[in-house]
Amino acid sequence: MRKNKYRQGSVIRTIGELLCEIEAGRYVYLNHKPQNPGWVISMQLRAVLLFLNSGRIRKAEAND
Repeated sequence: MRKNKYRQGSVIRTIGELLCEIEAGRYVYLNHKPQNPGWVISMQLRAVLLFLNSGRIRKAEAND
């Protein structure tokens, strides 16, 4: 069985924090699924704001 490359980290609360993660090329968790930063940046702003306000976006941390 394959081990996950990432695990969920802390909740991202602001658009600035999310943009810093994306700009650095880091994955984020959206609804318990790791997402590529390129995919997240192409999302509509309204959807991103709703996810942020509901606490559904988290940092992805590497599993050791």
